Amino acid sequence: MLLSIIIPAYNVSEYIDKCLTSILDCNIKDYDYEIVIVDDGSTDDTLSKIKEYKKNLDNLIIFTQKNKGQSAARNKGVELSSGEYIWFVDSDDYISSNSFDIIYGHIEKAKECQLIVFDGNSFNDGYSKNISLPYVRPRFNCSIVTVNDFLSISIKEKKYFVQPSHYIIKAEIAKNVKFREGIIYEDNLYLLDILLKITKIYTINEVLYFRRIRENSTITSSLKQRNYESFKVIFTEMKNKRKLNVSKISENEYDFILVGIFNDMVYTSKLLGFNKYRYFLSEYFKLLTSNVNKIITCRTLLLMLLPSRVLRAYKNAKK
Repeated sequence: MLLSIIIPAYNVSEYIDKCLTSILDCNIKDYDYEIVIVDDGSTDDTLSKIKEYKKNLDNLIIFTQKNKGQSAARNKGVELSSGEYIWFVDSDDYISSNSFDIIYGHIEKAKECQLIVFDGNSFNDGYSKNISLPYVRPRFNCSIVTVNDFLSISIKEKKYFVQPSHYIIKAEIAKNVKFREGIIYEDNLYLLDILLKITKIYTINEVLYFRRIRENSTITSSLKQRNYESFKVIFTEMKNKRKLNVSKISENEYDFILVGIFNDMVYTSKLLGFNKYRYFLSEYFKLLTSNVNKIITCRTLLLMLLPSRVLRAYKNAKK
């Protein structure tokens, strides 16, 4: 089997039909792919809707578990999958009707690559703010690029996206990388771990994925302590593994991502009113003494020095 589509599902009764029909509308033979849905303890009728599809789909695998979070559901889906490639699709999003035609048309040319990337787009579904998130990749000179070239140009053009839905991963790689459970923003660590294990990436300049922007999703929910704690976990792991990781991928690009996470951690803490100045100052100087590139930036210094009330006023003014 060529492709496994992994769908974590939790209380998405309103959206699951659109997600699944977008896959089925691709009109590809069912023995070429499988859909693995992990219901993460839904309390609405998500599971019953999924079971209706199962009646007519031999290639649909359903697994139910107590609520453990999106990371655990994705990890279980990978464990149950049998395809040569893995594609994570979120249960409230959908794919384009020509996705399979395009992917299958490129798969043979992508054999030497461990990762396939493509473009995506977002759409607003009732969210009060006008958010537009175009996931358009840089245009490279050839379809196959090295990891360092991909990172360097993506970061330079501000087109580095961590959402795993915008990547198709060789199963031999995906089955050896786990999503960190118990945190949010886990995609940051996951994609970095994937990139550290591969050498070549195949690029497709087509929009294949559509992300729904709605109330109470990860990017629209109000900040809580968990947001800060999650950034802290990601920052700490990246910092502790820096010496090993920069021996595998470009130091400049790794440090750019590391500093970005540090900035997000500081910003989130300030917005929540946490008094973490001594901790941030300590970590800042540790980065300086570790020769981390790009650590002395205006943004970093402003985030550390500006009072919380100023940052909150700035955030509110942007609404």
